[in-house]
Amino acid sequence: MEYPEDQFYSEKKIDELNTELSKELTKKVNDIIKERQKANCDCLGIGRHINAFHHDTWGKIN
Repeated sequence: MEYPEDQFYSEKKIDELNTELSKELTKKVNDIIKERQKANCDCLGIGRHINAFHHDTWGKIN
């Protein structure tokens, strides 16, 4: 009675849900990254890090 009828407690069901959620989240993150790239947005600060610690490389890229 403590467990739901759809067997969310089984390892197989948990693995299926993890796989499904992973695929969905990966798709959403990839969509967000594409939008940020189109807007030329560096919201993660990667460009700032490269400029600070790899200045020679920063000068070679656009």
